[in-house]
Amino acid sequence: MEYLSQPPASNLCGQTCVAMLAGVTINDVASFLGTEGCTNWWHLIKTLRNFGIECADRMVRYRPSQELPTVCIVRIHFADVKNLSHYIVFYNDRWHDPDGGITQKLSSHIRVTSYLEIINYNCSGSFGRRWANTSRVQRAQSRFRCGQ
Repeated sequence: MEYLSQPPASNLCGQTCVAMLAGVTINDVASFLGTEGCTNWWHLIKTLRNFGIECADRMVRYRPSQELPTVCIVRIHFADVKNLSHYIVFYNDRWHDPDGGITQKLSSHIRVTSYLEIINYNCSGSFGRRWANTSRVQRAQSRFRCGQ
């Protein structure tokens, strides 16, 4: 998976997470969604599936006693900022924050609240680049799965 950084001062963290996992551009994801604004969990699921990424049907509330899945999109909140959430990717035991880079440990002021599991993710985004080169009709007619 190639790390991508969301544009400065943007609300494209969800789109950027999907783009990293699918191996496509942030613009590809934003074009599919029809928005360059905030996203919710349903936007993430719909968009991941559009780009051929298999994922869980819903986000799961995180409990500190749990281990996170090997690959997932994580929703975080900041202790010092009220009503602000952010999406990051947990992959290969590292946090891929579209607004803060790659790290092995989250800051103490960040709280993980939920996650969306990515299932059978074992590729480096190469199918995402193929997927981006297909038409919307072709995407609707077929689905690629990671690793096939």
